[in-house]
Amino acid sequence: MNRTRLRQTDWINNAAGLLLAGLLVMLPMGLTGCGGEEEKVTEAAPPPAPRAPARPRCALVDLREELQVSDKVVLTEAEAPPDCDERRNLLVFFDAFVNAQPDTLREMMSAHDSMMLDAMVSTDQLAPAAARIREVTLQTGVSPEGRPCVLAMYLLDDGYQAQLWYFKDEMGQSAFTSAIQPPDVVDRLSGINLVDSWFTVLQEEQDRANEYDDELDELTAEEGGRSGSASGSTAPPLPLSPSGPPGPRGPSSPGGPSGPQSPGPRSPGGPPGG
Repeated sequence: MNRTRLRQTDWINNAAGLLLAGLLVMLPMGLTGCGGEEEKVTEAAPPPAPRAPARPRCALVDLREELQVSDKVVLTEAEAPPDCDERRNLLVFFDAFVNAQPDTLREMMSAHDSMMLDAMVSTDQLAPAAARIREVTLQTGVSPEGRPCVLAMYLLDDGYQAQLWYFKDEMGQSAFTSAIQPPDVVDRLSGINLVDSWFTVLQEEQDRANEYDDELDELTAEEGGRSGSASGSTAPPLPLSPSGPPGPRGPSSPGGPSGPQSPGPRSPGGPPGG
């Protein structure tokens, strides 16, 4: 009897010990779940806001504000040269065009074009010509000889007119020199690259002039060389001769009913047809 009780007591003690051990094991978990500090949840930091693309060096928007360029002068980043000085020169030169500022133009032009500009100023033709300009859109490019140039497409009161300028001389110095102007060039330009189109038209005129020279030489030979000086003296002036005649209208003549006409070769300062 006593042995049986003793066994029951030992069993109860062993069971109580196991139960107590189990409670001790679970106690930290219970405390943590009920009254302990809550587990901190680390939230991922939001991604940084995307940065605005950096403005290109000598951005046109900054140069226009600095130089106070007229809204009539249209030059895009895609068409602007990469060189800062060249960008400035283009903006200043054509701003002086639309605002009829002969002193600024004279400082930036070649000697020949400066002389022609002075002739326009002395006859009070520059200001009226500039007043007709609604907008001038610029497209840059390179001549077949490798000289940087800019095509100015003028929107006038009565239509469009085009003019091409080299903005570097043969020595690479900054100077605006007007290019030879083919007749009716504004009506003959096509495609996206109007600078290349200009030189294509110019080459067509040169080929035509060469054909005329060949025909004239043959005619002179058939006449037995009666007049060795006939070539060039009796022929109509060639369209690409720098000293030849202007196109249908001179550089200071207004455009006719069909719109402004092309100026003559080496058109001076002042918009074509002004």
